[in-house]
Amino acid sequence: MKALRLLMDRELKAADRGRIKDAVLACPGSRAMHDLRTRDAGDRVFIEFHLEVDGSLPVTRAHAIADAAEHAAASLFPDGAEVTVHIEPAGIRDERLDDKIYTAEERKEA
Repeated sequence: MKALRLLMDRELKAADRGRIKDAVLACPGSRAMHDLRTRDAGDRVFIEFHLEVDGSLPVTRAHAIADAAEHAAASLFPDGAEVTVHIEPAGIRDERLDDKIYTAEERKEA
């Protein structure tokens, strides 16, 4: 089973996903995050999320905030993590993967 778990991708545990969210939102300039996707692929963790920042910020400042959020998330996994951040203006209401796949109970926890 241990060898099989190393070969199969799986979502990170809820506690780890919560730690990621807390670390990202603790970064100055981070307003919100959504569409958090994670995978544990044996020797590496993959993290992807949409980061909401003030929409009036210059691109260079928004990029710096995203870099800080990426580093904060990656630092939680000393064995290695690949982090992808998509920057969006705060408050945007677009079609979200969260809305498509979460159950009502999971939305309460998010």
